[in-house]
Parts: sequence; C-alpha cells; structure tokens
Amino acid sequence: MSTPHATDAVKQSQLDEIKDWISEQRGELSRLEDTVDDMISCTSEVTKNGAPAQVLQDYRLVFEDDFNQAPGGTLDYSKWNTSLPWGPSVIINSEDQVYIDTKNGMAGPNPFDFDGNGNLLITASELPSGESIEGKRFTSGVITTFDSLNFVEGYAEICQKQPCNTIGLWSAFWALNRYYQPAPQATGANGKFEPEIDWEFVRGPGGLFGGGPYDTSCALAAYHYDDGNWKIDANGFAGRDPATNQFTLPAVSQQCDGTILGTGFNPPMGFDPVCNFGDFCEAFHIFGFWRTEEFIRYYVDGVEVHSICDPNIVSQVPMYIIANQAVGGAFPGNPDPATYPSTLEIDYIRIYTP
Repeated sequence: MSTPHATDAVKQSQLDEIKDWISEQRGELSRLEDTVDDMISCTSEVTKNGAPAQVLQDYRLVFEDDFNQAPGGTLDYSKWNTSLPWGPSVIINSEDQVYIDTKNGMAGPNPFDFDGNGNLLITASELPSGESIEGKRFTSGVITTFDSLNFVEGYAEICQKQPCNTIGLWSAFWALNRYYQPAPQATGANGKFEPEIDWEFVRGPGGLFGGGPYDTSCALAAYHYDDGNWKIDANGFAGRDPATNQFTLPAVSQQCDGTILGTGFNPPMGFDPVCNFGDFCEAFHIFGFWRTEEFIRYYVDGVEVHSICDPNIVSQVPMYIIANQAVGGAFPGNPDPATYPSTLEIDYIRIYTP
C-alpha cells in the first residue's frame, strides 16, 4: 500500500508529464503558426520553392528578385524593363491601360511601389476625368526580363496575390518569344512563329475572347504556338495538310499523364481553369512553368496541374518573363472604375536554368 508521500510523488510526476505535454503542444502550435505566417508570403522552408525537386537538383537559380526595397523605393532596373518591347503606344488585346515606363522616365503615375515586407506592388489606376495617356484612361505597370535574361530550357515561378473585387482585371505571369515585335495594328502576341506560355488571372464579365464571367478563384494556363506546320488556335491543335497547305488535319497532343488534348478542350488555346486552390486574391500562391525540349508543365504551389508532352509543338526559341496587371480588353471585358485602384502584390520571381 502506498504511503501518502509516495502518492504525492506519483501525482507530481503525472502533473509534470502533463505540463511537458502541454509545453510540447504549445511549441508545435507556435511552429504551425509560424509556418502559416510564412506560407502567406511564400517564404517558409516548406513553400519557398514551388519548383519540382528535379529542377532544384539539376538546375541553378540564375535570376531572383525578392523585392525587399523600402516603400517609395525603385525597381532594380538591371533586372527589369518596365515596358513591352514594342513600347507603350502599341496597345494589345484591346486593353484599356497604358503601361508607365518608369525605367525610361515616362510621364504618368508611378505604378510601382514596395510595402516594406518584401512585396512589389503594381497598381492600376484610373486617370482623373478628362485625362488620358496614349489615348487610355487607365495606367498600370509591366515588368519584363527582356534585356536581362532570355532562356530556352528552364523553370520560372512567381509568388503573388491578386487584388480582390476588381472588375476588368487581367494580370498575368507569362513568357514570350525574344524576337517578337508586333505591328501597331496587332491585336495580340500570338502571331505565327510566336510561342507564348501563360498563367492568366482574370476577373470580369468577359470580353471579345468569349466566355465569362471570370473570377479570381480560378487561374488559366495557356500555350499559344504556330510554327507553320503545327499550331494551336481557337479550334485546338491542328496540323498542316501537305496536299492543300492548309491546317485542315485534326491533330491531338497529350498531357504528361497521358490525357489527350484535342479540338474540344476548353478554353480554346489553353486548358481547363485551375480552381481548386482557394481564391487567389485571399493569400499568396506560387505559379510556375517548366519548359524543356520535350514538355511544358504548369504548377500551382508545387503541384503539377497541366502539361504538354509533345516535342512537335514545344518551341525552342529563347523567351523572356513578363509580369503585369492589365485593365479591360478582350479577356475580362470592360473595367468598372469604381473598383480601382487595383494592386497586385508580388513576393518574388525566380528563374532556374540548366
């Protein structure tokens, strides 16, 4: 039979074990809270690389901007151009904004700022009543690696958060052919011989491209291509008929998991929307794409969501990276000025190559 002192000792031992367990749970909760906080800005050890393991193993990081400038700071112009190669006077896709080229001293509201927490802010705004620049009443920003980095094989990713409740939003993270220069009358960046790899983020009623309404709970992966023999257009994948020299042959391609892509996939020139990662305006997410001579693969937060595994239509021309926030145009439709200014937040952009 236990003595009172022995019983007290047992109870104290049990109490100490409970205290230790509570302490461990508090520590685990603290670690989880830190992880969640870090995930919100894409900087935790778990989420700081959305890149596939093979990319991290076999490639090297050749380009990175973490946007750690203080509020009121300036972009690193050794890394970024702030205009598309054809200049601000050429408006593509019937868009309603002009991109203010701060690198070259273009007059207009500065769309770029920093929040002091490692995020670049790109703001689209409506000009005061009666004012316009290049005939447009909205201003916004675009950044590209046109002068700093072009690559053939590689993986690129962005960690970003979309603005909420903006009507007529069309932001994108994309890659374009290094040699593409559209004529002033061009309506888009998808001409012959001009590959384009896209992550697109749209909110609006829908415009000239059809479809809609669009919301920030979905993102669209797309690939545009035409090499004169194979192309992807509004009818899907097509091959040239050598007898007629026309693109009349129905052709198919497939994703890396074997899923066949043909003339019926939706939307045209792309894939089904990606909609199962939450609303992309409520938290930061990582969007990436990986191009080799064999495939193009698309990722969200490290998860592969779409792919093209067909060397016939995977272009091998050098491409550069673009991140922008467009207003209105052929995809989202007309903007609602009452929902502007609209600010896109970018935590980082990284590029890996062999």
